Amino acid sequence: MLGSRRGGPEGSCPMLIRTILSLLSAGVSCVLFGGPVGGVGPVCWAGVSMVPDGDGQAEETKAEATKEETKDADEKLTLERLFPEKSYFGPSARSTSFSHDGRYGAFLYRSWLERRHGFDLYVYDTSNGQIRRMSSVGRLAEYQAETREVRDDREQKAKQAGQTMERLAREQADAMGWDDALPTGRWSGEATGGEAGAIPGGVCELSIDRGDDGKFAGEVRVGLVRLPVKEGTFDAGSRTLSAKVADEKMGVKAGTLTLVREGESLKGDLVIEDPSIRLTLAMTRQADDEQGEGKDQTPRGVLGAIGERLTLGDVVLPDDAEINDEKDGKPPAKRAPRYGGVQGYEWSPVANEMLLIAGGDLYRLVIDQDKWDEPIARPEEAAAEPETGVVGGDATGEESQPPEAAGDDAGERGTSTEADKSETGAADEREPDQADTSGEQKEKKAEVKPVTPYLGELTRLTHTREHESDVQYLPDGSGYTYLRGGALLQVTFGDHRIVQLDPELKDGERMVGYKISPDRKRLVFLANRGDNYWSSGRQVTIVSYRDRFARAGQVTRHMSDDPWPEAYSSVYLFDLNGHEKEEGTLERVFTKRITGPRDVLRVPEWSADSSRVAFAAFEQSTSLIKILEAGFVDEKKKDEKSAKAEEPGEGESADKGEQDEVEKQDDDGGDSEGEKKKEEVDTEGEKPSDADKKPEEEKPEFKIENARVVYEFYHFGGPNTPGMVQPQYLPDSRRLVFITELSGYRQLSLLDPKYQQLTQLTQGQFEVYPFDISEDHTLIFATATAGDAAGEQVFAINTETGDMAKLSTGEGVYSSVAVSDDAKHMLGNRVDFGVLTELTAITTGVEPVTTVLTDSHPAEAHKLTKVAPEYFTFENRHGQAILGHMFKPKDWTPEDKRPLLVYVYGGPLGEQKMATRGSFNTSSYGFARYMTEVHGWVTATIDPRGASGYGAVFEKANFEQVGKPQTEDLVDGANWLVEHAGVDKTKMALHGWSFGGFQTQMVMYSEPDVFAAGIAGAGPTEWENYNSWYSTGTIGSGQVGKTVLEKYSLLPLAKNLKGHLLLIHGMEDDNVLYQDTVRVYRELLKAGKEVNVELFLDPTGGHGLGGDVKTLGRFRKYEDFLLRYLGEGKPAKPVAAEAPKDVESPADAEDDVLDDQEGDPGLPTPSGESKRPSESMSAAGSAEWTR
Repeated sequence: MLGSRRGGPEGSCPMLIRTILSLLSAGVSCVLFGGPVGGVGPVCWAGVSMVPDGDGQAEETKAEATKEETKDADEKLTLERLFPEKSYFGPSARSTSFSHDGRYGAFLYRSWLERRHGFDLYVYDTSNGQIRRMSSVGRLAEYQAETREVRDDREQKAKQAGQTMERLAREQADAMGWDDALPTGRWSGEATGGEAGAIPGGVCELSIDRGDDGKFAGEVRVGLVRLPVKEGTFDAGSRTLSAKVADEKMGVKAGTLTLVREGESLKGDLVIEDPSIRLTLAMTRQADDEQGEGKDQTPRGVLGAIGERLTLGDVVLPDDAEINDEKDGKPPAKRAPRYGGVQGYEWSPVANEMLLIAGGDLYRLVIDQDKWDEPIARPEEAAAEPETGVVGGDATGEESQPPEAAGDDAGERGTSTEADKSETGAADEREPDQADTSGEQKEKKAEVKPVTPYLGELTRLTHTREHESDVQYLPDGSGYTYLRGGALLQVTFGDHRIVQLDPELKDGERMVGYKISPDRKRLVFLANRGDNYWSSGRQVTIVSYRDRFARAGQVTRHMSDDPWPEAYSSVYLFDLNGHEKEEGTLERVFTKRITGPRDVLRVPEWSADSSRVAFAAFEQSTSLIKILEAGFVDEKKKDEKSAKAEEPGEGESADKGEQDEVEKQDDDGGDSEGEKKKEEVDTEGEKPSDADKKPEEEKPEFKIENARVVYEFYHFGGPNTPGMVQPQYLPDSRRLVFITELSGYRQLSLLDPKYQQLTQLTQGQFEVYPFDISEDHTLIFATATAGDAAGEQVFAINTETGDMAKLSTGEGVYSSVAVSDDAKHMLGNRVDFGVLTELTAITTGVEPVTTVLTDSHPAEAHKLTKVAPEYFTFENRHGQAILGHMFKPKDWTPEDKRPLLVYVYGGPLGEQKMATRGSFNTSSYGFARYMTEVHGWVTATIDPRGASGYGAVFEKANFEQVGKPQTEDLVDGANWLVEHAGVDKTKMALHGWSFGGFQTQMVMYSEPDVFAAGIAGAGPTEWENYNSWYSTGTIGSGQVGKTVLEKYSLLPLAKNLKGHLLLIHGMEDDNVLYQDTVRVYRELLKAGKEVNVELFLDPTGGHGLGGDVKTLGRFRKYEDFLLRYLGEGKPAKPVAAEAPKDVESPADAEDDVLDDQEGDPGLPTPSGESKRPSESMSAAGSAEWTR
């Protein structure tokens, strides 16, 4: 009775073996050791069930079916999965940049587990691909009291969770490959019999790990038999694992497992004494991606980073992100502290060092390349070294500067000894009568804890209550400057002085930005005076209904009919040569009155020879962009042009009156007095020891010339382009390069001021967004939409020829990009449909090498974003190509008559748009997919004219004809989808938020016969009541004292509504006022449309809701509304067994869309034709591009 042997007498096991051997002699194999058994019933050995092959296959098939059903249930698309209370997307890297020599790339990052905390600094070594975490709680706790609170909190929780320093040490050893000889991990292979093949072989697996006590334990499986492995030891010399295999409950009293590690293989014997069995095992290690279902799915953060989790204070538990959440409507009794991390950094222009801002203070981090290149000491090497009192974790054994000597914050933080006590709990304790030999340098066994790799020398530079900002290295790297409380301060390394560089300004002027010339001798800065934008606004009432009675609050709002404040911006040039003797020469070279909220004047850029600066000034009231230059003229080489430059404001007649008005306030002769002092310097006392100083008479004489216009043009493009015009000098210090939209697209233009000649440098029906320029100004680095209107790739652009060399790989959108000066290396976030945002490193060239550096998102995020939409283009009534993407049901056919849902925004957003690769917007992606996959709808996102990123004709289309071009394109798009996408023309719906909420209403009121239903969220209905910074550039020109934008109100049109409309708004919205929805709702009621309109309000919600109405609740309302009026989507006829060959199903198309290789044939269209989005489209990019 083999089936009754569970828990039987000892003598039963030999009987079992004899039975098995008798079966084997008949040519039957036993599943006990992986082989098939035929024709016998279930078999049990030592409590382990074994089944015949036929039954086993049936049970296995049943188990697999159950597993698939569970998997299907887990992966079913629901609103609850799509819209959880907290996002399933993890943080992304930001602030990427390269060192001056291009070897090191740096970035700020926080992992999924650390997502409620600040960012930390990582450095990527392009020479070997190594990444090191340079900042952490454990490191910054040495300097900051608030960070010590975080450290102590984490240490306590880590210990409660059973975490130890020894575990962290083993984790580090595994990551560093120091345990490359150890047998830990999962192994699989074959087991063979040891007695002339009497027992056949089979599949075997070993899973083993090392415990806190240093012993190895795990499980070995042979066939269906699983046995525990205990009390293992490992001999490093012979690389031999010896362990016990025994389990009384299973009837296995004694056994041994002996395995030898040879590279990536384990070989040896499993010997069981009772019953007597001997097997020979040969296994290989399973790769990380083969670890099975039990593998930890937590995103890993920066892949392979060195310097992670060095102390218990760096351990973040899985529940950390939710630890401060309310439970049962109540906040926690004590909130867990938050780590602020690193807020910003800047590389030195000449050395591998950087300045950091952390906690509002400055730090200096210096990388010694020799120390960096040394191999990181293994634990056994570190243990053999004498204690040296190292602080800061220098693995080289050299003593780092103690933190308390690193800056002016001595006494604030604890010593490293105290930190070590708190981290390990292993302080040196002695008996009272024990001799203290701590002063003797001796070898002793080190505590088991992670080895701290070399992470550079960190020095604190400031310790103040005020926060430092706009930190910049001096051009020669000898020190740095920063703004604090409106003052510009300079510090030189090795010098104890702090020098204030900004001169005393009058009439309330304040410095707002600056740049020091490359030769360190001159300063250009921007100063403002007068009232700010908000001071001339008005107070608007927002009513809160949170308490027993309604409470009114006030917010400031400046609208198009409000008066514009009297405010001025000025550019100053300051000669620093005489600054230390208080003899610096200061000149105001340009002043303009601010005429509107979109006026532009930025800090000028220096030429390479430090002789001049260039800048752009945009005047919103006239739409005129001026390119100006100002500089220093050598008096000895004065010619006719320099003589003319003596006239203030030459070529700047429009601003001359303002310039004179401001300069009248300086009649005290401050500047001339400075020059007088300069001329009266007594040089008689010069001594031979002053040989490094030029004689006074040899000092070059110069005159600061006022700014003059070198080129001007009117801007007729998108409202955001003027802010992107930032002239940069070419290497000759004469010609300038900058963005214009004169060609109809944002492209680079080259200006030669000498001849006032403007030449377009890049050309095409796409947009270019420069973000950096090489040190020698021969290359501009930019993202551009060349080749793919929905994507954004990275290019290096030659400033002489305009040639564009593509640096990035794959499809999608790149952001937060940095390129090394020689364009050989690149860092950037890449995203596409099916590819979530991750930081990517690319070694450029003919055969570029791409490496993903981060793992930021949990498994659920990947599951919910693996489906890609189809892209399509159609021609509007004016013959212009309009881009969009759509989802279609799996059983879709061209003959279908399905409901359609279109999502639209429609307004300008700088460089952003909706139909972008990798845009996982809740409306355009999440809810669209849901309605398609669950309810059988066709769903689409369309970017009509008015959207950004498609050229000037698109972005400016909305101005003074608000919503009209968008309405035309949306109607044309809906008709195209009826014809090509199997849509029922009587069941079409439209929805949008903010500007999209306005646009939805505009279409529903002005084209009432097209869409049967609409959902409008937080839409402005009265543009005269919206913020002037937006309305005067996007809607129309304002006029003080007159509500001229009232003509674009939707209120008069509301009476035309025929379909069903759902209005949504947050009642505490201070962006688009809740009254906008109330007032249009009132007009609808007055027009008798109470049956057509529904109102859905969030009493405590803002512009994006987020109060009582959560995202899930919002889309539940959407679903209910749409299904009530337009119903489910169904195929026109039963699905055929085989899809037509000329129609590509979404499931088949998905792989094509996700293919990110260079040879991708393109994107599938609804007709099955494969093509890329029209190159007449263009996508978004970065506006910031100065180094």
